[in-house]
Order: sequence, then structure tokens, then C-alpha cells
Amino acid sequence: MRLLVTGASGLLGRAVVHAARAREHEVVGIAHTRAHGGLRALDLTDRDALHALVAEVQPDAVIHTAAERRPDAMEAHPDAAHALNVTVPAEIAAACAALARPARLVHVSTDYVFDGAAPPYKPEDTPNPLNAYGRSKRDAERALADARPGTATSVRVPVLYGETEYDAESAVNVLLTALQTSKPTKMDAHGTRYPTNVADVARFLVALCEHAAPLPPILHFSAPEPMTKYDMSCRMARAWNRACGREVVTTDHLVPETTPAPSATQRPGNCHLDTQASAALGVSLACVEFDAWWEAYLRRRGPPGGADRASDRPESTGDGAGRAGAAPAPSDDDEARYGARSPTDAPADAPSDPPGEPAPSFSVRVCNPQRVSDRVSSHVVYTVRVTTDAPWLGKELVALRRYSEFRWLHAALVHNHPGVIVPSIPEKVKLNNMHPELVEFRRRALEQALHKMLQHPLLQRDEDLVLFLESANLSAAIKARDALKGPVVTPEQKTYLGWSQSLYNVRFRETDDWFNQQLDYLAQLEARLHDIVAAVHTLAQRRQELADAQHALYRHLVTLSGGSLSRSVSTCFGALAELKKRSAETATALAQHEAQVLGLVFHEYERLIGNVRKAFATRVDVWHAWQRADDDLAKLKARHRRASHGHLDAQMHAVSNAELVSAALQSRFEDVSALCKKEMQRFEQEKVADLRAALAEYVHAFQRTQQETVDELAHCEAIVQRHVRRAVGPPPGDASADASRDAAADVRADAAPAASDAAQARGADAPSPAPDHAPRPADAPDAPPSAAAPAEGAAETPAPNPRPQGVRDTPAREPPVADASA
Repeated sequence: MRLLVTGASGLLGRAVVHAARAREHEVVGIAHTRAHGGLRALDLTDRDALHALVAEVQPDAVIHTAAERRPDAMEAHPDAAHALNVTVPAEIAAACAALARPARLVHVSTDYVFDGAAPPYKPEDTPNPLNAYGRSKRDAERALADARPGTATSVRVPVLYGETEYDAESAVNVLLTALQTSKPTKMDAHGTRYPTNVADVARFLVALCEHAAPLPPILHFSAPEPMTKYDMSCRMARAWNRACGREVVTTDHLVPETTPAPSATQRPGNCHLDTQASAALGVSLACVEFDAWWEAYLRRRGPPGGADRASDRPESTGDGAGRAGAAPAPSDDDEARYGARSPTDAPADAPSDPPGEPAPSFSVRVCNPQRVSDRVSSHVVYTVRVTTDAPWLGKELVALRRYSEFRWLHAALVHNHPGVIVPSIPEKVKLNNMHPELVEFRRRALEQALHKMLQHPLLQRDEDLVLFLESANLSAAIKARDALKGPVVTPEQKTYLGWSQSLYNVRFRETDDWFNQQLDYLAQLEARLHDIVAAVHTLAQRRQELADAQHALYRHLVTLSGGSLSRSVSTCFGALAELKKRSAETATALAQHEAQVLGLVFHEYERLIGNVRKAFATRVDVWHAWQRADDDLAKLKARHRRASHGHLDAQMHAVSNAELVSAALQSRFEDVSALCKKEMQRFEQEKVADLRAALAEYVHAFQRTQQETVDELAHCEAIVQRHVRRAVGPPPGDASADASRDAAADVRADAAPAASDAAQARGADAPSPAPDHAPRPADAPDAPPSAAAPAEGAAETPAPNPRPQGVRDTPAREPPVADASA
């Protein structure tokens, strides 16, 4: 088979050429700026040269990997980028179809034709790209849809890695550069990706060319393992250390960004591709294991510190796509895809995690709430899905949990970790707890709380948290756990205040002013957050009421638009109805955002203040235990003084043990006090970051909805103004309108003498009838009958009718009333 490969000098193009030659196919590679090693130089945007080359090579199949991915080039030269990414694939398809034996075209597309909101994506799902590169690939897919069925196929692939000429050639390989620096670096830890080796993609593309049956227009290929860029960095670091037999790199300086920056370019969250349609073709979808490949690759590469591969790039990207000198080479393929460089070199907002193992990643979903009822009661069961690379957990965990089990987990974590601020869960509601809005609000809050528990370095390894995630029968597991460790005191059994007071009767007197200051600050903060939560709730209610009123107005306007007054009036009412409909939709969306996103964050921190007090209360519990130990020690010492000489050894042993217990509890009290201060600092940092992100997201949503409303209003105004001009004429001052009025006046002036002559010919000497509204003197005699009617027997003469036959009477239109404001 003879294959023509475009972009043969790029990362994927080189792998395709290698895979095709391994299958003993004849390969003709095309490049532009890096045409070396037997590759043919060609500018793909030269239509005549492209068609001539295809006609000369006479390929059986064409694999098109060339594309413009650089964001600066796409913004600076949008026409050239569109020509390369959209026009060129269509021209290649036309050239293949023009051959005596049409060649098959396999076009490489991207998974970022989707917005990442509802994975996994099937080939037939509707694309919704968020960036220029994704939009160009979507347009290219549509351009190829006009080709003959079965001859052109677009293969969507995720982010790629492999044997690169320089690290920045791949969005995954470039992470090696970030691992070799010690400067704090933010790393994406929120976008889920599926890194795939270019060798696996190349084998799949070649296999499609070998496939005898017609191919569907869209196919997917992707590695199955999800991970963020922070996950990739950690796993690559571990692989590098294993390959070198010692620790050569660390990830201590990497700071995971769990939420996207408000000012960053909008990026898809999870574009998981469904590959079932590809598997149905019988083509192998095997992918190399990520860690194994990197360990072998880095063993060949050796430890860091050699030649800087990141800077050893050519002057142009030269994947066979770009024009020479169009723009500098991208420092990262992620920049080309998302429009912003990753990782960034900006200083971290928060201190990095303590040295040790790289922090694991967690993807948490609490979803699919289902109501479970029996004859006595009913409750809601949630599906908990956790994907992680933590070594103490399974990679994918799925469990069904009810709300009371989340409350047990929270109480267990508070009991197991004195001084730690455990993320809050929504409070219990006894009445109307099955309302859909309450269930959705609770679901979001539980998901956020569980995610923060797993992100906390002191809570993520807790045995009760692992039990909650992994146990298939949690009720039985909790009973077995309580038999070994003792039961967990839940809020339903005893409040923390009653618990701490019941342990010891001595009242705790605070000796550290810092805690008194923090309690005062928390009281003020709670009051402010309570007011904000109430205000946001009221705002969401009022906005929803506004949306309902606008929707009701929309229905009335639709009714008016169906009237038969005038087509122009009906059209204006219809445009105004559409305006109110869009206003109602945007108001509803913004009200939901205020209630379920912005309000959730403020409400979460309002509840979290109670958890801060619980953390401080556990410190008081430790102090009570210390005081009890001191009392026991004092009693033992008193008993020892009264004891006889025969029992001195036993008494001394008991006193020594009591002293150790008291000293240990005193040290624990000091440790918990220090931990409370650290947790309070962590609370403040997370509060600022979360509230800032929530407000920025709300402002962005508000601006977007307002802009949509303004655009719709302008559209409605344009429609109304157009029909107003048709009805009453153009506004005064319009030169063309003045000329039209002057011409009409001249026509009327010329027609006036002719009308007068015609009236005289019809009998102008007859008296004109008095108008119906002319007043008559009160003393005037009544007119005789002969004046009102013709004489009896006289012939009735019809009145002359100057209007031609067939023209109906039309009511006179009143002149338009001038607008004083005009």
C-alpha cells in the first residue's frame, strides 16, 4: 500500500511514518519547514501544487496530521490558520476523490471539539469547542462530511506524548522541564485528560488505512487512564527516580491548582472519548501503560542535568503545517490547545506541601440521588465515585451512601483528629427533606465536602475515610469498627459542648489570647456570612420571581402577536415576546447560579465556622483529659505517701505510669494548640481563594447574561424600528426622505388642475352639499319634502363616481402624530 503522510516531520507524523514502514508500506512524507530525511517539501496551502502531488503519487490512502496549533499564529493570521486547518483537508479530500481509484483520507482531529461538560463523548455527539483550535477542527470535520461516504474519516485523539525532538514538542513531555526546576510552579490539577502515546495512535491510523470496509465519518482513539497534568508530573517524577535508582527529581515545588483561574482561558474539563465504535471495527485499541513507558524512556535518557532538550528546539514547529517564520514555536502544545501556557512560572499563592511523596490526585463525584422507600420511612441514596492514584486506595471506587453515613464520617474524622478543621457537611433537615432543590443542594455540598476531605493531608489517610469509600456493606463495617475502637459520638447522640462538659467538671479557662481573638473574629465573620447568605438567597428568589413575571409577559405577548391587527404589529409583538423569553431564561439561569453556586460557597463557609469551633473544642477535650490525668497522678502520689513499705514498688510503678500519661497529654494539648493555629491559617487561605473564585465566576456569569440580554434587546429594537419606518416613514432630517416628499408634492401639484377640470366637466355648477357637521340656526324652518327627495315620478339620476370600477373604499388613515421628544 502506498501512503501519503502530511506533517511527517511532526511528533505524530514521524510516528505514522515509522509505523507504516514497519508494516512494509510505501510511504511518501510531506513537510514544509523541516523537510529532511527523505521528506518532500510542500506548502499545503498551494492548491495547485497539492493536487499535482496527489496526482503524481497516486496514494492508496492519505493520513493528514498537519495543522496550525499555535494560538499566536491563529490570532495573528486567522485566514491563514483557517486555510490550513479547514480548507486544506477539504482540498485533500477533493484531490483523493479525483484519482482514477479514489484514495482513502484519514484526518487527525482533536477531542477538544467538545466542551468537556458531559463525558464520555460518542462520535455522533454534537461538538461544542471552547477555543479557536477546536473550532477549526470542528469546521474541518464538517468540510469532510461532503466527501464520498466511506472515503474520508476524522479521528479524534487526546493529548499526545512520545519520542520528541525537544520537550516542548508535547504537552506531556514539557512537564519534564517543570520537574527540573526548584521554583514554585502552579500545575493544573482540575482538568482531566487522557494522555496517549503517539506510537499507539500511529498504529491505529495505519490500521484504518488497511481496513477493507468503508469507515464511519468520525472515530475516536484514546488511552483509558484519566489524569490531570499534576498527576502526570508526579508519576513522571516517580518513573524518573525509579529509572535512575535514586531520587533525581521531586515535586515538592509543584502547587496543584484544583480550580481554574478566573482570568484563564476557558478550557474543557473532561473530554473523555468513547471508543466503542472504533472497537467494533475489529482494529486493535491497545495502548502502552503510562508509567512503564516513561520509566523505559527516562532510563534511556538518563538523569537530569544534561543537554537542555526544552531549549533544543528548531526555529519553527515544523510539523509539516506551519509557514516558515509565521510565529515563534510554541513552548508547549498545551498553549496551542488551551490558549494559555501550562505549567505557569508564576509564584504559588500558598506554600507548597511538605517534603515527601507527591500528593495524590482525587476525582470525586457524588451523583445520581435516588429515593429509597419502605413501609416505615424513606431516604436518599447517593452514588459516590472516586478516581485516584493514591497507593492506599483503589484506582476507581464506587459506593452507595446515604446522608446519615456522611454525618457518621464527619463525626469520626472530628473524633480521630483533634484540632483539624474537618470540612462541613449540610445540616440535617427533618421536614420536606425530599424536595428536589434540597436534594440537589445537599448533593453539591456533600461532593465538595468529600473532595476537601480527600485533599486534606491529615485526613486523606484516615482509616474511617478509607472504610467509608471502600466498604461494600458500610453498616456492618461500622459495627465491626466500633467493636474494636469504640463507637463514634455523632451530633444526634450528644453535642460537642455537652460531650466536653460531661467529661470533666472543671471549667476550662483560656490562657492563650490568640484563641479568644479568633473566637471573636469567628463570631463576627459568621454574622456577616449569615447576612450575605440571606441576601444571596433573597436575590435569587427575587430574580426567579422576575423571571416568572417575564415569562408570563412572554405568553401574553405571544397571544397578542397572533392577532389580525396588522402584520407589522404582530411582528413587533413577536420580537418583544422573544426578548422577554430570552430575558426570562437568562434570569432563571442567573438565579440558579446565585442559589446553587455562589450561595453554596458562602453557606459552606458559614457552616464551616461551626467546624472551626469544634476543632477548638477538641483542644479543650484534650485539656480535660490532661487535667483528669493530673488528678489521678495526685491521688496516686497521696496514696503512695500513705502506703506501707511492703507496697512501695507497686506504688512507684503506678506513679511513674501516671506521670507518663500526664506528660503525654500535656504534650498532646500543646500539639493540638499548634495544629489549631495552622488549621486556622489554612482556613483563611482557602476561604480567600474559594470566595474570590466564586465571586469571579458569578461576575463572569452576570456579565455574560447581561450581554445576551443587551444583544437581544438591540435585535428587538432593530425589528421594531424597521416596521415603524415602514408605517410612518423615515424620521425628519433624512435627505432621501425629504427628496421623496418633495417629489410627491410636485406630483400632487401637477394633478390638482386636471382634477379641477374633471370636476367642472361633471357639473361643477351644482351646489356643493353642506357638510354633515355644519350647524343650522334654531329658527330656520324645516326643509320641504321636495328638498330632501326628488319629485314623485322623476327619473333618479345616479351620482357620478370618479373612482374606477373594482377599487374598494378604504378608510382614510389618520396622519401620524409627531413625537414631541423627537
